[in-house]
Amino acid sequence: MRKNRNTMKGRFSLCFTVILVCFVLTAAILYKTTDRVQARMSRLLSIHDQASGVRALVGDLVSSYRYYAISGNLDEQAILQQTMERLERDSGELLEDVFAIGYVRDVEDLGNMITTILDQTREALVHHNKENGKSAIEYYEQLSYTQELIDGFYEYAYLAIRQLSTDEQDRINEEKRSIYVVLFLSLVIVAGTIAAMLRWLDKMAGLSANMQLELERNQQKLEKADMEKLLRDSQIMALQARINPHFMFNTLNIVAQMAYVEGAEQTEQMIEAVSDYYRYNLKDIHYISCFRDEAKNIDDYIYIQKMRFRDRIRFETDYQETILTGRIPALVLQPLVENAIVHGLGTCMEHGVIRIRLIRDRNMDREQQSDLSYVKIEIQDNGAGIPDDKLEAVRAMFEGRETGRILQSDSIGLQNVIRRLKAFYGTEAEFYVDSASGKGTCFVFYVPFVENTE
Repeated sequence: MRKNRNTMKGRFSLCFTVILVCFVLTAAILYKTTDRVQARMSRLLSIHDQASGVRALVGDLVSSYRYYAISGNLDEQAILQQTMERLERDSGELLEDVFAIGYVRDVEDLGNMITTILDQTREALVHHNKENGKSAIEYYEQLSYTQELIDGFYEYAYLAIRQLSTDEQDRINEEKRSIYVVLFLSLVIVAGTIAAMLRWLDKMAGLSANMQLELERNQQKLEKADMEKLLRDSQIMALQARINPHFMFNTLNIVAQMAYVEGAEQTEQMIEAVSDYYRYNLKDIHYISCFRDEAKNIDDYIYIQKMRFRDRIRFETDYQETILTGRIPALVLQPLVENAIVHGLGTCMEHGVIRIRLIRDRNMDREQQSDLSYVKIEIQDNGAGIPDDKLEAVRAMFEGRETGRILQSDSIGLQNVIRRLKAFYGTEAEFYVDSASGKGTCFVFYVPFVENTE
């Protein structure tokens, strides 16, 4: 099962990685493509503006030379120099931007013509007002002629630029279609990956359900094993209890009479207590008794234990008279007192104290409140206390939760008492335990007071 879990985890991680990579790559492609397309579109628009600007600068160049030739003013010469620099710069940028897209012969020719008019202007400036050179009028006519050639050729260059823009726009549209295909494939991959994840998750849910079913089966097997063990213990107890009760009681009565004749009063009382104790304990566990009989059985049991432990254990009892007629399943209180002796005081046989209280419930802090009148059963000792893990298991048993295998056969008596009280009183019965290491244990049970009408 761990191998399957690791495999599913690896597949899930792989799917998530594929989806993440697809999103990152798609975002990167979109960003780069959008940026590139925008730059190319801006270059196309710039080429048209540059071409128009270069044509206008050619006209400005010829006009600036005419003004300078007439006036000879140095300011006009400076303007002419600036116009030449701008024309040379802008024409160079135009050629660079056009050739970055593709080679256009007409644009190259236009650039050569602009280079020619710039060379003519420089020659005119060098030979201006010199005797061995041409006259200003001749240079102006030469520049004007070249301008006319450029204006006439500009239409061809402009048409070539438009065709270049159209071709470039077609290439951009083709790239956009390719991007759309890439996006569609990315979406298909993402959708397929998500579908695979959902299928794997559904398979994982099925495996989890199978695992839960297997755990429930194992739990049922453990519960069946516990029930079989309890059954075996009950069978052993039944075998041990096959002594004829009448023969035992008759024998005890004969021994008591012999003790009376011999004047052994304490022995007589002991035998009578043992006889009454066993007579009551041989009742059917389904027999419904009353608190008075249960209290009498506890007193007989305490008397027997006093003969055994003497002053090492002190018993304190408090039976409220108003509850003694209430109904209660037989044989539920004595096992609690026995638990306090065996488990509570088992390692503390000096100055031991056990308190047994059967009183009306006056505690208003209980979680469950109802109109019923309750009896509070309290068994307290000052013994060693219950270990934390076993204390938690006992509380879990009270609440009907799983206790694992912490509560072994030494807790069968307590478990049997709890089950019978729950069966008799239902959800109205409440069970609490408080214990601390070295300070003892206190069991408190609340059961509804049911008047015995028999």
